[in-house]
Amino acid sequence: MKTKRFLILMLVAVILAIAVRAVVCVQLFDAPDVQVPNPQTDMATYRRLALDILDGKWPDHFDYQPLYYTLLLPPILAFKSAAIPILMTIQTAFAALAVAAIALSTALLFGRRPAIIAAFLLALAKFHAFYTPFMLYEVLQSFWIAVLFLFLVLAWKRNTWKLWLVAAAILSLAALTRGNALFFLPGIIVFQIHRNRRAPKRACAIAAAILVIYFVPQLPFSIKNYHYTGRWCGASTAGDKVLALGNTPEAPPGGLEYPWTYHHWCKLSDKRPEEGRISVPTNILRWFAQNPAQVIELQFRKLLLFWNKQEIPNNVNIEHHGRDCAILSFLLPFWLIAIPALAFLLTGWKRTSPRQHILAYLVLAFCAATILFYILARFRIAIIPLFCILAGAFVERVFIAIKNYKARPSDKTRRRILLLGLATIASSAIVLSAFTLYQDLYEADVAKAITPSGIAVGDDSTTLVYDHGPLTIGGVIPFPMDSQPIAIHKRLIVPQDKVKLVQGAPFVARIIAVPNQQGQYPSMTFTHNNRTAKPVLVQDRFLHWMQADFKSLQLDPDGSASIEIIVDPAQAPGSAIGIDRLRNYGRTTFKTPSQQLNLFAEATVEIQSNH
Repeated sequence: MKTKRFLILMLVAVILAIAVRAVVCVQLFDAPDVQVPNPQTDMATYRRLALDILDGKWPDHFDYQPLYYTLLLPPILAFKSAAIPILMTIQTAFAALAVAAIALSTALLFGRRPAIIAAFLLALAKFHAFYTPFMLYEVLQSFWIAVLFLFLVLAWKRNTWKLWLVAAAILSLAALTRGNALFFLPGIIVFQIHRNRRAPKRACAIAAAILVIYFVPQLPFSIKNYHYTGRWCGASTAGDKVLALGNTPEAPPGGLEYPWTYHHWCKLSDKRPEEGRISVPTNILRWFAQNPAQVIELQFRKLLLFWNKQEIPNNVNIEHHGRDCAILSFLLPFWLIAIPALAFLLTGWKRTSPRQHILAYLVLAFCAATILFYILARFRIAIIPLFCILAGAFVERVFIAIKNYKARPSDKTRRRILLLGLATIASSAIVLSAFTLYQDLYEADVAKAITPSGIAVGDDSTTLVYDHGPLTIGGVIPFPMDSQPIAIHKRLIVPQDKVKLVQGAPFVARIIAVPNQQGQYPSMTFTHNNRTAKPVLVQDRFLHWMQADFKSLQLDPDGSASIEIIVDPAQAPGSAIGIDRLRNYGRTTFKTPSQQLNLFAEATVEIQSNH
């Protein structure tokens, strides 16, 4: 492809990206969360903090990575009524520049045709376009990563001080936008040292300069956080919190959930060092020492979910917020870009192309950084530009393989086409169905093997026991009932080290309750050790529970606690209770007056003792 034609097509892709995002912004302009974000969202927090800074009220610490709401939003919000159109324009510009950046870097790395394919993929990427009008940093972060990769490609090619240090500056800005950009730093330093391996003094000097440029912009925020927390925690104090969201015995593989362990670990990590602080990483390591298989299995589920096609809503939901945006239905979904991108990763890399290794490293480091914390669909937006590069390169490989086969059929070209076909099938299976298949076919058996007693967490004053899985991105579903009552007998296993603490102590038992269309809940009676209690409706972890209080927990000789719940839906037909279809320990029986039900699931019963 000639230079003139390439530049024209790249310009068309940039203009298309602007046009698509302009239409999205116009169609979503009056959406409530665009104009005035929901108070419970990060968008509202960014807006509030930016307005405070605009008024000269700087926060006493920075709980979020600070660049977006301290440097970008305040001058935009100063325009008041024009702030939203200006924000949309700026974020559209970031998206367009990201398209240009990946076109240039792909052209340098793989050629001009895959560069144009990558540019058009990003221009038409549905989720990348959808997030443009919202007060979130995802599009900005995608711009930083796209430009970072471009400068890394140039730095490797020309190996000048200036290019390596510009890349370091961009990386620092990316880290101030979202902290997981830190995962890029070690690899970039290693690649730079390898590039200058024949001049070790120069390699060490550039590496030192990269570290300085990376960390110095963070110092003003880090120093303020140090005075607030009494420890060095970087430009954001939220590191422990986000680790706790996705890395506790109760954590889901994706989405947001705030179980008991999250609050307990965060409480311990919020202490100052002199108060006996225990960090979340320390608690994760302790958990790993107790049950490494449980930790590894959770990370595996997060890995599958990272590549899975599904949207995990947070702050905004494309099904809800995007319903009035007609153009979205014509744009490219995540899976259409992720499949060829993953297929390229699966088909191997040229040993003689370190720049390809840099691309693979950035993608895999971003994947690892996201998995280490927790999975939300919007966290993948930033890596979509690099996915588009991989996808464009894979499509080009397919074109070349077919062209070579037509020109000269041979066993080698046939094997090449077969390899690309197998990679496409494998990546399609991973992106479209691997997470769901793992849940449906294996998760219940794996959970039974690695956590045979279910979940038991607590401290010296509290013990919480249950054997259902996470409430978010798990197997908890409503079991609807008609007019027949159901007797649920539940047995829960209390750990041996907790038996003396909970025996005879007061406790509560609860089960998830789901109302019918009229908002009515089923009537329930809880029984334990021949004592009955009427439950009350409580809300916890975004769900409603029927909860009953008991004065004394009496354990069976094997250390188990038995609870019987009579659920009578006569006054609330169509209401439901929660069951977990992905847990099958055989410790729940469901009976109607006429028969025993074989649900192959566990009731979502929990007991919590305060001793």
